[in-house]
Amino acid sequence: MDFLTPIFKKIKYLDNSKNKFLNVGSLKTIDFRSFFDERLDGFVDNLIEKYPTDQENGLITVKAGKVPLEGYKLQISNRRANITVSSVQGCYYALITLEELARRYNGMIPPLEIEDYPDLEVRGFMLDISRSKVPSVETIYKYIDILSRLRYNHFELYVEGFSFEYKSMPFVNQDGNYISVEEYQKIEKYCYDHFIDLVPNQNGFGHMTEWLKLEEFKHLSNVDGLFNIWGSNRSSSTLDPTNEESFELVKKMYDDMLPYSNSKYFNMNFDEPYELGHGKSKDLCEATSREDVFAGFFNRLASVTKSYRKTPMLWGDVIIHKPDAINKIDKDAILIDWGYNENYPFLKNAKMLQKLKRPYILAPGTSTWGVVTSKYYEMLWSIKNAAEAAIHNDGLGIILTDWGDFGHLQYPLYSLPGIVYSGMLAWNYQSVSHKHIKEYLDLLVKNHIIVDLIVDLAMYPECEEMYRGYSTKLFAPIVQAELCKTEQLEIEVFKMKLKNQLLTDYEVKNYKSYFNSLKIKISCIDVQNAEQDLLKAELANSTLLLETLVDVNIFLKNYFNQTVNENQLTEIENNLCKYLNSHYNLWISKNKEQGYSSSASRIERLLYCLKNLKKEATNYE
Repeated sequence: MDFLTPIFKKIKYLDNSKNKFLNVGSLKTIDFRSFFDERLDGFVDNLIEKYPTDQENGLITVKAGKVPLEGYKLQISNRRANITVSSVQGCYYALITLEELARRYNGMIPPLEIEDYPDLEVRGFMLDISRSKVPSVETIYKYIDILSRLRYNHFELYVEGFSFEYKSMPFVNQDGNYISVEEYQKIEKYCYDHFIDLVPNQNGFGHMTEWLKLEEFKHLSNVDGLFNIWGSNRSSSTLDPTNEESFELVKKMYDDMLPYSNSKYFNMNFDEPYELGHGKSKDLCEATSREDVFAGFFNRLASVTKSYRKTPMLWGDVIIHKPDAINKIDKDAILIDWGYNENYPFLKNAKMLQKLKRPYILAPGTSTWGVVTSKYYEMLWSIKNAAEAAIHNDGLGIILTDWGDFGHLQYPLYSLPGIVYSGMLAWNYQSVSHKHIKEYLDLLVKNHIIVDLIVDLAMYPECEEMYRGYSTKLFAPIVQAELCKTEQLEIEVFKMKLKNQLLTDYEVKNYKSYFNSLKIKISCIDVQNAEQDLLKAELANSTLLLETLVDVNIFLKNYFNQTVNENQLTEIENNLCKYLNSHYNLWISKNKEQGYSSSASRIERLLYCLKNLKKEATNYE
């Protein structure tokens, strides 16, 4: 690849014996006509400054024409740049292309013609800022810079818990780990300047655990105490839809957020209300149906959303398999169907939603959560399948999700392959291959060894013999250490859960060899700037954690075989402490410091469980 943009739909190089090259530094005039926008003012001036020249004046003209919305035609000939568009967004993308051409050809652009337009209307990215990690505004700006080059036009900051400033309820924001209203407005302005819609996002039915832990709202829990799901007792996370105060709380949350947003959309989420149909909502769900209760609660809050002149959006997991239930949802609501593995039925669901004539978006994932780095092939297939299904079945678009389960232990660089691939497929599906990901990242990072390592580390799950739908066996001790803390016999549950999901000897050997080779590769990185130095440190720290998790598996296997070596745990403890020291420094370089302790607690929790096992083994001896 030559350009930091998606692959162009059509590009044709003209006969340069008949057409003069365009010297970008000579562009003294730009005629926007009806497409002038304050966001474009100064764009060309900044470009000219990079390529100074004494040549005669060049000219850019922008005119209206029959071009798809957000698309453009760009012709370079005889020292002119002629742009044809049907929207201001198209003009912006044409100017970005002009800038990329100037970079590629060092200011002397050959005669050519480009025709370009998107395959999908909505090209979105959703960043989780609610599981420990709240990025700094500067870090979010860097995301937006990358998204803009890749022609994304939709961006969400996922909010659950207290990661947004609730001015009417300041007592929930005591820890400081949130995006303030002032920061949100700055981010929205930066998105606007880059022709990206910052869509507000707020969960308000399921995923309410942090709210329901507060004394003020405990009574709104759908199930009092713990709720067993997937074999683990978990804190209640779902509001009681039969209590009017639940509606009032969520409305208050909306009232604290929506007045500060200029978007026409609002993602209400409403996913995974696990306890719905149990506890306090059981009788109502049995008298009607679980889906009816869900639709009733959603539609009431959708009316609040619409009172702010915003179109409601929601995740579809509760109703996607029941077409009758979908028809009970507010007719204007946009359904978002999410799935994160190769076999998720995006195509089947897209055809059903198309038949129902419901507006919908498909949501694949970066597959970075719960693994330290990523599950690379899972990411590739989920994005490819979602984009293809949306394009061929009248979908509005795709939103790539980037979650932070279990302490957001993954660093942002592991999300880059998914961000690149999703952006390119949403713009020009037919011309994109997964091979283009590394080519693009080479241009972005400017260090091919770092790029190779990002992908190599994202492929580590391939060292395991069997596929797991969520996480990996290597990461399982962190998962189970966290989940067992609500159990009365927590260490017994920890042991029971892990006994049958430890690495085999073959997998241990694979991992040892693989991570050793990656460490050698990391040592060979020739750092050229501070950003590359930071990326190298992130790669090294991820590898340290993964290596240590192999040792954790060996320790656990020895425990079950009653052959625990006291020095084993000492080395593990030292390495995890080393990891946390680096993790802290890397964390505060890009995120709000207040969330670090929550992220680190996942590693500390694992250490707690291992120390208890060591104590048991010592007593046994």
